Amino acid sequence: AYGSFSMDIIYVISQPIGWFMWGNDESVHQFSNKMRQLIFFGAFIAWLMGWFILSQVNGQLPYFDSINFVLSFIAQILYILKYRENWSLWIIVNLANLIYWSVLTIQILNGDTAIGTLGANLSQVALQAALLFNSIYATKV
Repeated sequence: AYGSFSMDIIYVISQPIGWFMWGNDESVHQFSNKMRQLIFFGAFIAWLMGWFILSQVNGQLPYFDSINFVLSFIAQILYILKYRENWSLWIIVNLANLIYWSVLTIQILNGDTAIGTLGANLSQVALQAALLFNSIYATKV
């Protein structure tokens, strides 16, 4: 899970910045429809590039891992800059991560892989479900 590991490093640095930005200013920004489409198109292209790169280094499930890295990075930047669209990207990321960890859990149960542990994967499934709920809730508030 190269993408997940890379994003964990970025989160340690960026989360306090995001908390500060959201806690000290009530204004939230929103993109125009045209800009929103460009961002989502650019995110799609970046996801494809990440998928290719991660598949070249033999990453586990590189299509999901690319979502985790590429879209999380874009969503985190939008979060820090207080753009409402960050939550839409987080929904995609959290859904992809929920599927990713569920697949890895099933692989362990079936004996298809010895990477990771059942407990660790199940805890990630629970975490991703909670994060998905949070990102859906945030779009409603």
